[in-house]
Amino acid sequence: MPCQPRGEARALLHGMQAVNGDCVRPSELPTAVLVELRSLLRAEQKVVSSSDAEVVKRSVDRCISVKQGCCVVKVTWSGLDVIASSTKSLQQALRWRAALTVLRNRAKARMSLGGCRHTLIEDEVLTMLKADPDLNVGFSGAVNGTSKRTPKTQNWQLALTLQEQLLQVVNGGGNIERKVDKFMEKAKKTVEADKKKYKTLAAQQIREIDEELMRRQEQMVPHQSLAEALSLTDEKELEDAVKTLQELAPAELRRRRTILFSPANLVDGWELL
Repeated sequence: MPCQPRGEARALLHGMQAVNGDCVRPSELPTAVLVELRSLLRAEQKVVSSSDAEVVKRSVDRCISVKQGCCVVKVTWSGLDVIASSTKSLQQALRWRAALTVLRNRAKARMSLGGCRHTLIEDEVLTMLKADPDLNVGFSGAVNGTSKRTPKTQNWQLALTLQEQLLQVVNGGGNIERKVDKFMEKAKKTVEADKKKYKTLAAQQIREIDEELMRRQEQMVPHQSLAEALSLTDEKELEDAVKTLQELAPAELRRRRTILFSPANLVDGWELL
């Protein structure tokens, strides 16, 4: 089943939040995906995150806690906390709990059956996010030997790296408490630097998407003229043709114009489109 525009946009946003900070090229994406990606980027900047320092007032169940009218969903396995952003909707919290539970169960089943031993893998995370694009999650790790957890980050790969580094510190012997405190200070700076890099990238991508959408809007008249050149009389067919042409990359649009208006193809050349 093809991915819906919002699901595809969520996958692109996830790539931007990864270690390498993947950039998207607005000119290569359909308009529907660009609109959804811009919406997600702007909404993500306003996400209310749950603080590690919050004191839980009450619990709905083992995975959902409530504080000041907001629900926070957290699912844990292999020492890794996967925490959804706060929501005032219990129904949404229940849906997110189900999504995170499925993620955990798939990972644990894979690990127990001798598959990849990593706590998380990219395909599993992407499948979850595409199915529920409004789900924003943070990751925090813990290991035996200390009660402290790594700083929460949206970058799951970074979270696993920090968890592994914390384990090495604990297993290194010596004054563990002092070494852990020193490591945590460094880890917080690493997470903050990663967050800053992502915010810079997100702001840049929003500007580029705005510019690309404006460019496409300006091309609406040429698209209308080109669609009308196909002699479409049905209003719905004309609307669909304009929409299809609007989605094309500039190079492909020029190619189709050349074919349509070529003297040798004035009668039936448009069939090659």
